[in-house]
Amino acid sequence: MIKRKAVAFFGGECFCGYNKCDKVLEFHHLNPGEKDFNLSLRGHSRSWERVKEELIKCIMVCANCHREIHAGLHDETFLLTIQYKQLSNGYEIEDKKRLSKIVENKIIRESKRPEKEILEKLVWEMSCVKIGQLFGVSDNAVNKWCKFYGINKPGRGDWEKIKHGKILGR
Repeated sequence: MIKRKAVAFFGGECFCGYNKCDKVLEFHHLNPGEKDFNLSLRGHSRSWERVKEELIKCIMVCANCHREIHAGLHDETFLLTIQYKQLSNGYEIEDKKRLSKIVENKIIRESKRPEKEILEKLVWEMSCVKIGQLFGVSDNAVNKWCKFYGINKPGRGDWEKIKHGKILGR
């Protein structure tokens, strides 16, 4: 039950596209130092909320890709890009602190335009400059994406209002 929920949380497939059998899908902690517990998800009675907190520190991969990661065949930038995609692929971005850290460190580099729903959430959570850093493009490119999708962004003075809770992000 929890394993199925965890697999669905990540979109149901490995980054390589494997999705045939849930038993082959595993959870890889990107930073073992942040690991609170092992996610074997068998025989444990942890709440879904607690499991979800641990899942946010991971990516979901098939057994083959998991072995490749441990063999050093995939670099950190690639793995963090996978984590971002899996956490934001149809789901709320659960770990805003981790996402901010990724943005500030300019780890993710991707020039492909994000889906409308993802961009809509991001423009109300961070500036176009930071979104541009996240996707490896300029803030002007982010503005063009918003124009293309017809997304309304915060106007002048809105960031201060958001900061003080007078306007909630859309």
